[in-house]
Amino acid sequence: MAYLRRCLQSKRLEHFVLGNERLPAEISLPLAIQRLELLNLFEHLARDLAAHREAMQAYGQLRFRLWVLLSSH
Repeated sequence: MAYLRRCLQSKRLEHFVLGNERLPAEISLPLAIQRLELLNLFEHLARDLAAHREAMQAYGQLRFRLWVLLSSH
């Protein structure tokens, strides 16, 4: 949850495969895919402040629901 919060706050979540130079060697990809630039999955949040605000609110709701779920057991 902390990682998700940091990604939302920074408006940056890099795609795990595309452009990842540290991808394990066991995962073989075509050279064209390996050479792609990193892909920021949260780029739209950097461009749209309303979408970012909505994402932060959704994160808050998710965090609260998780807290309720974990504290009930």
